[in-house]
Amino acid sequence: MPSIVNQIEKHEAEIAEIQKNVDTLEKRLRLYDLSEEERNDIEDKKKTQDEILQKHKSDLSALRFENIKTTIMSVTLLAVIALIYFVFTNE
Repeated sequence: MPSIVNQIEKHEAEIAEIQKNVDTLEKRLRLYDLSEEERNDIEDKKKTQDEILQKHKSDLSALRFENIKTTIMSVTLLAVIALIYFVFTNE
């Protein structure tokens, strides 16, 4: 099972790639004379890419939250272990 950090990195890379695709589609829509059919096709592709992009951003946000929770749990556990160690070694 991949770690949360690996999943975050994967989602960030996917988001960058999708954003690049969306930018390319927007550029085509602005710069080229397209037939109505071509324009509609590109707009549909852009809409689909935007939906995927929003889902990935949402997933990335959830992964970051999980990463924060895991970090807090790790620090808390380390603090408890350190406290137990200092209590028993100072007797």
